[in-house]
Amino acid sequence: MSKKRLKYYVPAAAKTLQVLEALAVFEKPVTLQELTEHTGLPKSSIHAILATLETLRYIERDAANTFRLGLKAVQIGAAATRTTNLSQLFHQTA
Repeated sequence: MSKKRLKYYVPAAAKTLQVLEALAVFEKPVTLQELTEHTGLPKSSIHAILATLETLRYIERDAANTFRLGLKAVQIGAAATRTTNLSQLFHQTA
């Protein structure tokens, strides 16, 4: 990463995205412990991130205290598929 990019790097945002990406990988609701093991982030950090994401409806927590992506995350994913040329993007990364 260039120095200019590092100047604008926001660690809290990066950690939040890391948690969202981890939730996207799992095919089932996951526990706080599973997210801690998968991301390597401190449990306290993940707990705070999850609380924020839950308040904003990006994730959902069920009665078993497990977490999964919520409606807002689904909406963002759907918007990305509408506004992105997936074929072109695939060929750039392949």
